[in-house]
Amino acid sequence: MIFSDQYVQSSPEIREMMYTRVAQALNYPDQDLVAGLLDYSFIQNLLAIVEEIERPGTKEAVQDLQQEYGNTTKSPEDLLLALEKDYTWMCFASKPRQVYLFESVYREGKLLQESTFEIARLYYEAGLQMDEGFDMPPDHIATEFEFLAYLCFREIEGINEDDEEKKMYAQTLQHQVLEEHLGPFASRFARALEHNAGTSFYKAMGRFIQAIV
Repeated sequence: MIFSDQYVQSSPEIREMMYTRVAQALNYPDQDLVAGLLDYSFIQNLLAIVEEIERPGTKEAVQDLQQEYGNTTKSPEDLLLALEKDYTWMCFASKPRQVYLFESVYREGKLLQESTFEIARLYYEAGLQMDEGFDMPPDHIATEFEFLAYLCFREIEGINEDDEEKKMYAQTLQHQVLEEHLGPFASRFARALEHNAGTSFYKAMGRFIQAIV
């Protein structure tokens, strides 16, 4: 398996942080997300990512978040409500749907298709099981990014344990997820997110995701 120079040069720690933050942004908004915006930790993580990966478009997206949330006077409750309304309208309530969250809709045109079961098999092969409380299909885009973050964690373990097989297996699965799953649909998702979002947060994250995938 041959990896691009840019992929190899970015540290697994930075990739784990990047995928974790993107997954957090794409799950249903919660108090932890709002807290990370208000205490600046979410944006600081993105700034660290931008400095290492140097992808065109990422810096501008993070600057928009800095401008919006750096000195906001809005309460956590108001910010959370705004994000919830925006996310719910785009991903669940709009007719026709503005932003679909699931790989199979982009790949095969409807929910629960072959791509759904393919990504679920990769989770299983990596030793993971879906949480019983999670009632979404396994090809939810946030879940796929969470899977990438987990694989980066496994890669770090392999490096720390001097276990080349574990490290390479984690890298190979990351490459497979990006090439066969997220790659074919994440850019389309991100463009829809940027185009339809009513909040600065989701517009900026749409641009950021387009830049990294």
